[in-house]
Amino acid sequence: MSQAPQPFSIRSEDYPDAPEWFFDFARLLNDHATDVQAALNKGLTLQDNGQGEYITREFTTGASVAVDAAPFPLSFTPKFQATEKPKLLIVDVQNVTDPTAHNATACFPTTTWDGKLLSVRFITGLSATTAYRVIFRLEP
Repeated sequence: MSQAPQPFSIRSEDYPDAPEWFFDFARLLNDHATDVQAALNKGLTLQDNGQGEYITREFTTGASVAVDAAPFPLSFTPKFQATEKPKLLIVDVQNVTDPTAHNATACFPTTTWDGKLLSVRFITGLSATTAYRVIFRLEP
């Protein structure tokens, strides 16, 4: 992992005519930036610190991209304890069949939850007979 950038500090010398509330706010921001910098330098990542998880799946859509048509359903079992239906977000969609094609940007999964398994029954915006690499974020 590359080194985190050095935080930018707001200094009172740089803003001599600012009102007092600005400096109270600047102190708050500076303290926060220092804490975040320390955490990043110790290797803190969203993947390790958050309860969610990233999942990458590669699949090829069939001649039809209708609900439950191949390759759907795609199923996920959360690694975290889920007491209710987890959220499934699409982070990235890559067209593997034609990497120069404009990637789908309005992709939304339709899911069902049986208490243990989250199944993707459909994803809007995908083309038929196309190979995709999709990065999902599963969150409690």
